[in-house]
Amino acid sequence: MNVKIEYPAEFLAAAYWEDSVMMNSYVVRCEMMTNTRDGREQNIALERLKYILFMQMQNSVFVDQREKAAIKRLQAAGLRTVILPEQPVDQIIGMMLYSKLDSVMEGRLAMTQLRLSSELGENITYFQSDNETIGPFAQKGWWNSTDPTVSDSKDGGKIVSIRGTTTWQLLGLDWDDKEDNNKGNTVVAFRKDDNE
Repeated sequence: MNVKIEYPAEFLAAAYWEDSVMMNSYVVRCEMMTNTRDGREQNIALERLKYILFMQMQNSVFVDQREKAAIKRLQAAGLRTVILPEQPVDQIIGMMLYSKLDSVMEGRLAMTQLRLSSELGENITYFQSDNETIGPFAQKGWWNSTDPTVSDSKDGGKIVSIRGTTTWQLLGLDWDDKEDNNKGNTVVAFRKDDNE
């Protein structure tokens, strides 16, 4: 039997807008439907959702991918940047969260609706449901990947980390039925310096 559930959450993050970093308080309500009878898998799916919200989105800076200079400055300052295909307004952030959260739960819990509001957005609530388009998030990107990554961008330094260095397995949030053939392997890639 499928069961409808809702998870409410609040988190703090910033939005880069018109050469300013503005702190914002977000309220999100995730409505989901269980798609498995396995309680353990339902719990893992919910923990993955929480990880994305509280370990990846919270205390990050949302920034438009076209703001390349700002992205470099934010990353050089050690700030976690969540790079979006459009300006970081509430509607876009809601679409991104809907896509990413639904992807990481891998069908164990299915997102049916997400509601998002924020202080800077004057607490207007934006709805995203399973029968609506996800706009720019229909294109391939980190937002529809099942891994815990929240950015396609590299840090701009000489050492480039490979996407996926943090895995659900390392976080203890993998499914029993999946085998990781790369256990114990570490890959580091180096980017050639343009001045060499």
